[in-house]
Amino acid sequence: MSQNNYGNGKNLFVTPVLWYGMKLHLLWPFAFGLALILTVNSCTKTVTGPTVIDSTTIRDTLRDTLRDTLGIQQALVRFTSMFPGSTPPTIAISKTPGGIPFAYATSPLTGAYIPLRPDTSYTFYLSSSGWSGSLTIPPLGSAMTTWALFLIISNNDTSMHPVWSIDSEHLTPPPPGYCYVRGIDGISDGGQYDLDLDTVYNDLVPIQIYQITRYVLVKAGVHTIFLRTVRTAETPLQKPDNFQEGSYYTIRATGSFGDNSAQLTIDQEE
Repeated sequence: MSQNNYGNGKNLFVTPVLWYGMKLHLLWPFAFGLALILTVNSCTKTVTGPTVIDSTTIRDTLRDTLRDTLGIQQALVRFTSMFPGSTPPTIAISKTPGGIPFAYATSPLTGAYIPLRPDTSYTFYLSSSGWSGSLTIPPLGSAMTTWALFLIISNNDTSMHPVWSIDSEHLTPPPPGYCYVRGIDGISDGGQYDLDLDTVYNDLVPIQIYQITRYVLVKAGVHTIFLRTVRTAETPLQKPDNFQEGSYYTIRATGSFGDNSAQLTIDQEE
């Protein structure tokens, strides 16, 4: 008798299941609606407020993105002013003559990188302290570049001279205990020099007028940078500084020896 009751109970359970299985297509709209409600409810519960991302996170994310997807369809450029003067003036950069500036060539070198299409040539319009001119940038490909803008004054004539350098080192941070250092020479009446580290003839990188060098690795710590005339022991300029681990530095030689305004400035980049 108990065995029969078990069989009847089993049939009572199986029969509805089989019936619902045969009618499963009739339940699909209800299942879809239930899933949609659960999804909306779940999303609603997870939104707790606005997300705040600081500038450091954005910069690190940009660096990681570039490193992981080098070849992405954009070029990154930035500008620094090397116009004459012990403090080079800022240069406004716009997309049309007299237009609203979208970027600036600054001094010191602290400007942010600006994204451009890598396969397009651009003409930008520059203005600073009563001077105006234009700058044409060829297609750069997917690269990071810094453009140093020099103003050359000769025989009562002025011309803007752009020089650029690839900043691929920004995609690979220096190893522990080191930093990156490079130089830009804008001394108007200078010649060819070497940048020495701590002692004469301890060459860091050669540098010459209207040039921006590539980065070189330097051990972090306190160092003195010497500007030394090539093939001599003359060091007309020197500058001590504390070079921090993991940082990037640009050493700018500016001014003129003729009017005693020549100097070395060490920019710790952003």
